Amino acid sequence: MQGTGDKLISEALEKVLASALFADVPRLSRFLEFVISETLAGRGERLKGFVIACEVFDKNDPSDAQTTTIVRVEAGRLRRRLTDYYEGEGDADKLRISIPKGGYRPVFEQIDNTQNPAVEASQEPSKLTPNGENVQQTFLQRNVVALCLTALVAALVIGIIYYAGNESSTVNPVSPSAAIFTTPVIAILPLETFNENQQHTGLGLAITESLIAALSKHSDLHVMALSSSDYFRSRVASVKDIGREMQVSHVIKGGYSSTQDRLHITIALHDAQSGYVIWSDNIETDKSHNAASVIDQVNLGISRQLDLAPPKAAQPASNFDQDRYALYAQARDLTHPPGNKLRVTLALGIFDTLINAYPDFAEAYAGAAYAHSARIWWEHSDQLEDDAGKAQHYAARALELDSNTGLAYLALGILKMADRERQEAVAYLQQAVDVQPSNSLALSVLAMFKLWAGDSEGSVPLIEQAIRLDPLKPRTPYWNILGVVQFHLGNYEEAIAAIQTNIGRGGPQPATQIFYLAASMVGMGRMEEARQLLDGMNAGSESTHWQSWVYDNFADKSEFDHLMSMLEPLGVVRSTTLAND
Repeated sequence: MQGTGDKLISEALEKVLASALFADVPRLSRFLEFVISETLAGRGERLKGFVIACEVFDKNDPSDAQTTTIVRVEAGRLRRRLTDYYEGEGDADKLRISIPKGGYRPVFEQIDNTQNPAVEASQEPSKLTPNGENVQQTFLQRNVVALCLTALVAALVIGIIYYAGNESSTVNPVSPSAAIFTTPVIAILPLETFNENQQHTGLGLAITESLIAALSKHSDLHVMALSSSDYFRSRVASVKDIGREMQVSHVIKGGYSSTQDRLHITIALHDAQSGYVIWSDNIETDKSHNAASVIDQVNLGISRQLDLAPPKAAQPASNFDQDRYALYAQARDLTHPPGNKLRVTLALGIFDTLINAYPDFAEAYAGAAYAHSARIWWEHSDQLEDDAGKAQHYAARALELDSNTGLAYLALGILKMADRERQEAVAYLQQAVDVQPSNSLALSVLAMFKLWAGDSEGSVPLIEQAIRLDPLKPRTPYWNILGVVQFHLGNYEEAIAAIQTNIGRGGPQPATQIFYLAASMVGMGRMEEARQLLDGMNAGSESTHWQSWVYDNFADKSEFDHLMSMLEPLGVVRSTTLAND
């Protein structure tokens, strides 16, 4: 169901597309419709040049320079069309759409809100977020010119302190699983840019993810997933609000400014309960210097402040290469969902380009290994032996370059599970979690592998930890996995609650989960609800690939029998190939 903001934005888009200026430009209309639909769906962070080139302009060759060039050119045309529209036919529109230079994420501005009771009249004009919230401009946005002119270290630190203390909260209530940590837990927000007339860039995310990766290696510290921390990038929220919503003890905020040769980073660690800055640092460096030294400096300062064990030194890295990171981020995003053959194939093309251009980039090899293993696991590989060989080769190279690359261990674990070598798969996933204790993806996969290997009790704390560390991103499988684990523990009520939580959040809903939900309802005596749930799913058909998938994964086949015993009263037919096993 659309919120007020979503409805207003959709109506504004329809008016623009129906105008004379857009009637004869279907490609620009498709461009605008795509970036808005992605933003409304909560995927604004993936609006990169290559993704748009693939989805809108059917360009999918990462080695072709024209692939992203066409997006930049068409974006300029689209911005001009929007300007012309609002100066003419759309002059009276009460909500305006723009795409600021430097990115492709649309901005929605309410010009006259006196007719809309959902918007306060004092906020004119106001920015409208896709979920209907009105977001006031941040302190840094209002003062960006002054910050750039002064460019003094003290001024930047003061800006962060006031940013934390003076903002008002407009964050939607979120109800993540209750988190009780005996060690510090930190949310690291994406670093903002202090450069005038420059939007958030890949450089800020590169620094942020490098810091998350470094801090995640502490066994006495938990770090929230960037996919949840990024929820607050476009929202105005105080540190205390973020602490409450994410259930964290500390928040890291900061920013950076850059020139052609120099990089200046300002970063601060806040106590989430009070909102106060308890540690800060300012780093100015030559861009050609090793990025690892910068991360090590921040890591050491935070470790000392929180009395953590001495941090592991970061692995050597050339520098904060924005282009390299932007390509890597696009490829990584394309691997989700891993069951999408086209997306994984596109991701592999980018990873190959990165490996050729940056032969010492461990993350590129790990990403390629994961993509090849995903092809096998999700059964869309056309050459199983080739994909398996490449996955093993790339994973080994990644670990040779950086022994703490958790994604490489994850890829090796998936290969073992595909061969039904369950204990070996669990061992690899345990290594992934050991080197990156805050990696929610690795935690969730380890939970699933442990269940299939016969350790359902050991799965629960792992998947609950994954949910705690990434509570805000809806399209994750974590709640579904928790539901499956609870079913096999005989906790049917908890299984229903978990799977329905996933559905309510707009999470993935594969057919397997619907059958697990129905089986859990049967376990609770809710037969009629279970029957209604399976209506229209052709539940009595023997075309039941999902049964083979569940059956093959479990070492103990009685777990499959348990599931089918609940479903057979609903008319679900056991596959004939499994009937006598």
